[in-house]
Amino acid sequence: MSVNKKLTELALYAAILIGGSAVLLSLDAFEYLHDFVATHETYEVDELFILIPLLLFCLIIYSYRRSQDLVDRNRELINTSKKLQAAYDKIHTLSETREKFMSIACHELKGPLASVATALDLTKQAESEAEAEEMMSHARNNLKNLQLLVSDVLLFTSLSHDDSLADTATFSVRETLESVLRITIQPCRDKNLSLELNVDANVPDRAVGIEGWVRLICLNLVGNAIKYTKKGSISLHCGFRDATRPELILKVRDTGVGIPENKLELVFEPYEQAPLSEWEKREGLGLGLSVVKELVTRLDGTVSVESQVDVGSTFTVVLPIELQ
Repeated sequence: MSVNKKLTELALYAAILIGGSAVLLSLDAFEYLHDFVATHETYEVDELFILIPLLLFCLIIYSYRRSQDLVDRNRELINTSKKLQAAYDKIHTLSETREKFMSIACHELKGPLASVATALDLTKQAESEAEAEEMMSHARNNLKNLQLLVSDVLLFTSLSHDDSLADTATFSVRETLESVLRITIQPCRDKNLSLELNVDANVPDRAVGIEGWVRLICLNLVGNAIKYTKKGSISLHCGFRDATRPELILKVRDTGVGIPENKLELVFEPYEQAPLSEWEKREGLGLGLSVVKELVTRLDGTVSVESQVDVGSTFTVVLPIELQ
């Protein structure tokens, strides 16, 4: 109990005793007590006897308040216990998601590494300087992709440490989205899928935010689309609006298997999946939609999905940003 609360309660008891005594005086209660003692000499009654009802009333209030304190404390303990359990479940889920991510990411890292090694080998066998330069350019591009993937792996593995990830910086929106296409274009080619990027003309050239998180969100959504699309196309669209606050609007559309209506509200929960037969075919950089939800929430944004079975899905992410 705080000091102010204790003082308030003591003031209440004092008010009861003083006010009650004043009422008793106004009713001549003490004179009646004297008359009673005078006519009944066998009773030895002190004047304080008349204050017993007031003291009992104070005791009742005290008991009631203490019982309420116990109820409130018990409620606080229950709420704290629930919060601790929720925090534990979140940490446990995030740990499992990280392990799953690391397994997928390590597989994806082999692609750029193999491409770099192949390009360097072909450089030695090049018959002209132009052909050698083309191979070297291919190796440099794959090294850039590899660097981005490694950065995102490090970013994701430290996701639970908010302070270490809170730094924002100026970045190019278009370059960030183009890096997503560079990383995901090969899995699309492997499945004969078309992949395109559309950036509206009003999207700012530079923005202030956490570039790695924006890229990781797009990588996940595009990778998820690759995983569940057998034929057709995947598109990444970026729009911008500046109503109450500047916001990027990212849309990833695919012509994949789609999501049943009864699953739409669950797809962002950990390990909620599309039909199992499709889930088992893990092509692309799919990191789990719960990761998207986690990142978008931390960026104070929103994520939603519209889908139709055997037609395709559209994931929409709205992210607040700062303008340079």
